[in-house]
Amino acid sequence: MKKTPGPERAYKAWYKEMLAALQERWHEGMGWTECEALCGELTSLRARIQEDRGIKPPQMFCRNCQAYHEMKNQDVSVRALLFALKKVGAVGESEMASLDKAWQKEQKNRKRQMAARALVLAPTDASGTTSTTS
Repeated sequence: MKKTPGPERAYKAWYKEMLAALQERWHEGMGWTECEALCGELTSLRARIQEDRGIKPPQMFCRNCQAYHEMKNQDVSVRALLFALKKVGAVGESEMASLDKAWQKEQKNRKRQMAARALVLAPTDASGTTSTTS
């Protein structure tokens, strides 16, 4: 029995056009900054696709006000991009695992750098120690 296509879901993360753009733009050796820029482009592309097709954002029920509200789609993350690369066959299982591990390491390094920057920029008192009160 053939399945008939239903209406497109508002919470769909990847459309065919997005996967095609990913395959077209991805290349080995792409830096993390380039990957993040590509994620931004794919997020924008998804928003345009949904707008062009009249796909409304998903709804959520708020227990506080007892009403339904539109949700915002999450941005395409680098990790989501990596899983999509595997899905379209652009990377294999071992390369995916390696890239995922490298991305996690990159994120940890960035957090350390931000913490170090915050310490350098933190106000100090007369004795030269970092002040924790504001």
